[in-house]
Amino acid sequence: MARILLCVLSTAVVFFTIPCLLAEEPLQSPLDSLPDNAEVLTGFGERAAWSPEGDKIAFVHKTFGDAFEIDRETKEYRCLTCDFRHDGFLRVQYLPSGDYILIGPRDSSNRESARWNDSEIWFLSSRPGTDPIRLGQKLTEGIAISRETNTIAWAVSSRQYPDEIGPGITQLWVAELETGYGACK
Repeated sequence: MARILLCVLSTAVVFFTIPCLLAEEPLQSPLDSLPDNAEVLTGFGERAAWSPEGDKIAFVHKTFGDAFEIDRETKEYRCLTCDFRHDGFLRVQYLPSGDYILIGPRDSSNRESARWNDSEIWFLSSRPGTDPIRLGQKLTEGIAISRETNTIAWAVSSRQYPDEIGPGITQLWVAELETGYGACK
């Protein structure tokens, strides 16, 4: 039995779908033919980030979800954020010290606003049992982190700070992250 595949033709605003090809073979998943140097570590997750040593990978299990870390050698994973109440995170990344930066809103009841206007930067120590610390900085999208120092950079716009930044303007902010209890190097 032949399958009908749909090709998507798009313009800037309107999307049309039309049948455009008959396929005799069933579609295969890319996971069915991975290269020899690739492997599936987990069946869930997104927004992966390598640890400084390259032995672990941090990721969020879904948008507005928990942050996890998987050990590449043992394939065991642990939840970094399951032990405290939060409204979900969008990203998790490593600092050079092995501590984490989390991106997410304090409140995600309005998902659109939480995603684009209200996401904040959080610090999470790699020490087990610690809660994340809000850094009081909103951002748009992700964050850049130096591989050698705790220098971080992020973008902000009038969506995050309407009283300080004019419409249509995006700024790049840079800071050196320090903690009072020595978790960061």
